[in-house]
Amino acid sequence: MKFEFDEDWHNNQVPVLKEYFLPLWKNKRNIRALEIGSFEGRSTVWWMDNMDIIEMVCIDTWEGGEEHSHIDMRKVFENFKANVGDKVRWHRGYSHDILMDLIKEQRKFDFIYIDGSHMAKDVLFDAMLSDRLLVSGGIMLFDDYLWPAKLPENHRPKKGIDMFFELNHENYVQVYGYYQVCIKKKDT
Repeated sequence: MKFEFDEDWHNNQVPVLKEYFLPLWKNKRNIRALEIGSFEGRSTVWWMDNMDIIEMVCIDTWEGGEEHSHIDMRKVFENFKANVGDKVRWHRGYSHDILMDLIKEQRKFDFIYIDGSHMAKDVLFDAMLSDRLLVSGGIMLFDDYLWPAKLPENHRPKKGIDMFFELNHENYVQVYGYYQVCIKKKDT
């Protein structure tokens, strides 16, 4: 299959993902995954190629944030659809609304990747809602923890990620933390 990618923010994370993330999934089958912020689907395709995922749900507005002002988001959305085809169930809209719907449906996921809005308050809100969807022993992975954008602190994910972990440290253990932060929900 030929993919249509104009941006590549994912591949620089692959060495760390292979060394630390993929071993968490060794011998795990029938994984249910949720991705918040899919852009062109590069990470979506990577998860599906490297994990035994039976269900992949993607959420994105495909409107972009302040860092995407120079990007044609209509083309990004068309690339996403071409890249993932009918392999995923995707929702176009605000993550908070869709996550609430998934909670009402009593959905559960083994893996949740948070890479949507980069605003700290939105990252915190995505994480708080995702916590309700993540199974015991499940993995939550945050992107852009060390994002070097020259923006105010509340316009970057780090503060939201730190606040989530501070509020929920008794329920999670940090697996690793680099540019991405990986946490595991404790078994209950």
